[in-house]
Amino acid sequence: IKCYKFADDRSIVAFHEDPVKCAELMQAICDHLGQWCHNNMLVLNCDRNKTEAMILETNCEPEFNPPQLQINGKTILFVEHAKVLGIYIDKKLSFKHHAIEKLKHCKQVWNLIKRGTTRN
Repeated sequence: IKCYKFADDRSIVAFHEDPVKCAELMQAICDHLGQWCHNNMLVLNCDRNKTEAMILETNCEPEFNPPQLQINGKTILFVEHAKVLGIYIDKKLSFKHHAIEKLKHCKQVWNLIKRGTTRN
């Protein structure tokens, strides 16, 4: 288990060769985190884009369907990609979604530049 922190963002990573054991480990982490927040009178935001789970596809069984993770009864969504410190990470580590989003942003900026000038 590793925890990466930056300002108020946290990413918790669990490693295990067996995907079922990894899912069990992640649920144990979620249970501990929920209890810690309760003990310290904190509320964890489990909304989409705030608390998400992802399984990176390495040698994982292709048909593995992970159980739903929960924190204090709130379901944590499994996602195909997540934005971490401005970079989109996808479950295949291909960064394809990141490239698509950056290209989309470049096109938007280019259109703003074109509107502000007489050049096409």
